[in-house]
Amino acid sequence: LKLCDVCLDSYPFAGVNSLIEPLEIGIPIVTKNGNSFRSLMGSALLRSLSIPDLIADSEAEYINLAIRLANNSELRQQKQQEIREKMQQNPDFLDSRSYSEQIGKLLPELFQEWQNIHSPKTIESQKKNSLTSEFINRLVGCVNLYKIDPTDQSLIEELRQLRKQIANFWLDVPPKELETIYQGKVREAYIALLGSGIQNEPQTEEEENFLKELADISMGLTNPKAINALLGGMLYFPPGKMLVRDAKNRLPQWLINDYKKVFESREVAQKLEKAFQTKSPHLSEDSVGVDLTSKPLKAAESQTEKNVVLTENKPENLDSANQKFMNQLLGSVNLYYIDPSDESVVKELRQLRKKMADFWINLEPKKLQTFYLGEMGQGYQALLNSEIQNESLIESEQEFLQQLATQLAQGIEAPKAINYLLAAMLYCCSEQLRIEDITKLPQWLLSDYQKFVVN
Repeated sequence: LKLCDVCLDSYPFAGVNSLIEPLEIGIPIVTKNGNSFRSLMGSALLRSLSIPDLIADSEAEYINLAIRLANNSELRQQKQQEIREKMQQNPDFLDSRSYSEQIGKLLPELFQEWQNIHSPKTIESQKKNSLTSEFINRLVGCVNLYKIDPTDQSLIEELRQLRKQIANFWLDVPPKELETIYQGKVREAYIALLGSGIQNEPQTEEEENFLKELADISMGLTNPKAINALLGGMLYFPPGKMLVRDAKNRLPQWLINDYKKVFESREVAQKLEKAFQTKSPHLSEDSVGVDLTSKPLKAAESQTEKNVVLTENKPENLDSANQKFMNQLLGSVNLYYIDPSDESVVKELRQLRKKMADFWINLEPKKLQTFYLGEMGQGYQALLNSEIQNESLIESEQEFLQQLATQLAQGIEAPKAINYLLAAMLYCCSEQLRIEDITKLPQWLLSDYQKFVVN
């Protein structure tokens, strides 16, 4: 070692004893910072000696520092002298008794912090429209522990309770004060929870009911407290599973960036781009998106509510049942764009498609044009453009399509032929459904049918 001028530490498996030995005789060491326990040992020794300038943060810096020490004898001698002086002062890593005393004091503090985080007590706000520092610290602490061990059930339950508290907190804030409060310290806790991944945990029945309440408030973003409810709802949806239609124009500027980072990543945006490129002229941008009214989908379980029945209300003003159906439909279509391999989403779309097909079949022919050019037509086009038709038909769908084919075989001028055509287009690829004389199609359908055939 005495013949050595500079000692180069290994990376990422840093040395300990192999570094202490050259340090004891004053040889400068060059080490690289790491991000794991083992890779940080070399830099920890130098920081303990208060010689951080021998720690490189990158590979290039590591190489340059080694070359500089090798070529500059004056710098090398300066560092040798500095190291000898620091090592003579008995640094912490050589003083086992002092070091063990420090560790002994630290362990009870860490245990106390753990107890505070896992305490069953509920932390209430000390004053209206504020969250205590204790709550924020507790929440951030739980989030950090959850990232370390996301299987800890007691921790998950703790985060569920904290999530409900912060969601209720937003509901209680006067809308005019949202921006001011959001930009304060509470945002730190909110963003930490938003990015924790707790949204991926299966929801309890209580949470599903609570999310339904938030959905009712936020529907259409017209309720005075819609943004309050949206802030709460964002804590329950996994990233990429909730979209606010035309968010840049409908959400407040103070929220838009945080919303987009989580729910409109580049990957999600690219997958949704097709929806806007291929949509019908009747489909406005505002009709494509997952509102908070769409529930998270459980694996192998349909979320379509059995009591949602399409009715012939005024097409320009959908009733609540039809509006709920439309929200479910548009939400499922966008989830399908995001992940077409999700079997639960495919199952959801199959059921919604059947409801839509039955609606057109049962509609009076004289009302077809009015409904097709209204909101129901927008939902129809969204479903048509989703390419759900490319999914293999299950047995019941094959039987249903056969019934439609039998009706269409009577000719396009038959009394309800257009009704059956609209239904069949939801199940067939373009090459499977050709009309020989398209001039017999109504003008309000002609251009969309031609696009269907081309695609």
